[in-house]
Amino acid sequence: MKKVFCLLLSFVMVLSIASAVNLFAYADENDTEITEEVTEPAEPTNPVDPEEPTNPVDPEEPTNPVDPEEPTNPVDPEEPTNPVDPEEPTDPVDPEEPTEPVDPEEPTDPVDPEEPTNPVDPEEPTDPVDPEEPTNPVDPEEPIRLDAPAVELIVNDNGTFTMFWNEIDGADKYEVYVLNNSTGKYQLNGTVAKTSATTALAPYGVKYSYKVRAINTENEEIASDFSEVVTGINNKKLATPNLKAAENKNGTFTLSWNAVAGAEKYELCIRNADGSYKLMKTTSANSFTTAVAAYGKDYAYKMRAVTSKNVDAASAYSAVVGAVNKVALQTPSLKTAVNSNGTFTLSWGKISGAEKYELYIKQTNGSYKLMKTTNSTSFTTAVAVYGKQYSYRMRAVRGKLVSAYSAAVNQKNTIRLQSPALKVTVNKNGTFTLSWNKVAGADKYELYIRQANGSYKRMKTTSANSFTTAVAAYGKKYYYKAKSLSGKNSRITSALGVAANAVNHKKLTAPAGVKAVVNKNGTFTLSWNKVTGADKYELYIKQANGSYKRMKVTTANSFTTAVAKKGKAYSYKVRAVKNSNGSAASAYSSVVNAKRK
Repeated sequence: MKKVFCLLLSFVMVLSIASAVNLFAYADENDTEITEEVTEPAEPTNPVDPEEPTNPVDPEEPTNPVDPEEPTNPVDPEEPTNPVDPEEPTDPVDPEEPTEPVDPEEPTDPVDPEEPTNPVDPEEPTDPVDPEEPTNPVDPEEPIRLDAPAVELIVNDNGTFTMFWNEIDGADKYEVYVLNNSTGKYQLNGTVAKTSATTALAPYGVKYSYKVRAINTENEEIASDFSEVVTGINNKKLATPNLKAAENKNGTFTLSWNAVAGAEKYELCIRNADGSYKLMKTTSANSFTTAVAAYGKDYAYKMRAVTSKNVDAASAYSAVVGAVNKVALQTPSLKTAVNSNGTFTLSWGKISGAEKYELYIKQTNGSYKLMKTTNSTSFTTAVAVYGKQYSYRMRAVRGKLVSAYSAAVNQKNTIRLQSPALKVTVNKNGTFTLSWNKVAGADKYELYIRQANGSYKRMKTTSANSFTTAVAAYGKKYYYKAKSLSGKNSRITSALGVAANAVNHKKLTAPAGVKAVVNKNGTFTLSWNKVTGADKYELYIKQANGSYKRMKVTTANSFTTAVAKKGKAYSYKVRAVKNSNGSAASAYSSVVNAKRK
């Protein structure tokens, strides 16, 4: 028995070695890097007892054969998967010292030597790789393509489009393209990571076309083809607003409504007397407060939602809502005060619901005339005539709704303006500067000068606080007075103030820098510096007897003489003068001499 077992074991080992040699030989036919030489034959681990074979495999019909015409997971013949180096085989088994030998006296699961376990048919090896026709080869020059999404589009109630598509393996983003109807080309409309996208509000009735592709943002070359084009047309009109009207305490109405999806604005209409409606207000808000309504009148309103992108998408008009103003205005309480400038300030408390206030003044015949309409709670009148009594009354107004008239108030102007405190300053040029303090309530000031007979004559009216006179006669005394007045009412004036006087003792400065230059043609050019306040200059030439005679009056600062006699000496001097006052003439300048050679 022992000899038989040893013979069977040797036979199994021979078959294993033969199979291994045939497998490597087949790999060599398909891989140039594998040779037919095997260094050490492998001895299978866990040998099986030949007396009782386990799971015998029919050598004519091997288990799980792989069709060599259509192998799974093909390997590129140029680069074999996990090749076995014939020079250094992986995990060789020493045939002289087998692993885990089986005791021949008590064999387990003997193997029939006529029918070995899982033999490998050398003519039809397992998992062969056909180098001529690999399955699903990968072209290293052509990028991997993702599957194209399958896209669906729906039109939402608010006029937007929502697109849905299936999730694509290998994609992390999706690009949505929209057709530009004007150019006929698709352009990128957005990139999303989700498998859906909702557009902005589409104009009513316009056709839009979209397509989607899957992308991998880590590799721009990995992208799918575009999906089939999907189209959508927004035929959804805006929803009809729900209009409400509330009556306010001030007699106005507040119209309010819900926000409508897709609406940009809302058009509010009011009913006319003939039953038609006219546009009253366009607003983007969700409420509007009307003006004060006529007391007791019925008002009716309706509205609709609109979008500027397409007027055809406007909603239907809302149901009509009505409102009636049942609020009356209270009567104002009028007060008056006299101001320091002779005006009156009329004031009153604010009336709830009032838009404006009407002020009336009493006429000489006893009737009242409308004087002022204002939305303020006070008003200042013009300057009142001194000592005259005035009467006023008023009422609050809201549209056509008015309150009762207030009680009349009377007022009299007992305020006169103060007289200005006048000062006079003599200037270097012989003029006078009159100045005075500002008087409260005064708009203007009148300046007076004393006449030869002692009376005062008005010479100037000004709103300033100073005035400069013309050049005064040298050595003459002048007297001045001033009074303040209201430009709004000439009757409101002050008394003439205390007189102020002044005398002009200021003469002009004698010209300096006088020069005489002899010209080539035998003339002399005389020149001098300009004198402040002077209107002109008088030139004098020395006579044979030693006196000086005026030879020229000029406004310039130079003068050229006639041709002088050769060898004769000439002497000149000049003085500054005022047109309005000869007494203010300056002293003569120093004498200059000139001689023609």
